[in-house]
Amino acid sequence: MPLTDLLQRVRPPGITCEKYTAGADGKRCAYYLDDGACVRPDEFMCVEWLRRNAHLPPAPAPDAGRQAAIADLHQIRDRLAAQAGGAR
Repeated sequence: MPLTDLLQRVRPPGITCEKYTAGADGKRCAYYLDDGACVRPDEFMCVEWLRRNAHLPPAPAPDAGRQAAIADLHQIRDRLAAQAGGAR
C-alpha cells in the first residue's frame, strides 16, 4: 500500500467518522457531497455534517393540491355524518 493511501486514512483531530478519507482539497472528506450528503452507498448523510449541524435537512413542504383534496374529503365526511345522523 502506498504511503499516500495511508496518509489519506489518518483522521484529523475531531473527526469521528471511521470512513473518513481526506479529499483532494485537504479540507473535506473525499466522500462529502453538497448539503451534508455522503457518496458512500452505506451512508446516506455525512456523519460529521450531522454531528456538527445536529439536525437532518428540512422535510419538503406539503403539496397545496394534496392539502386541498384532504380538506374536501373532510367536508364530504362531515356532510355524510350529518346526513346519517338526521336519518335516524
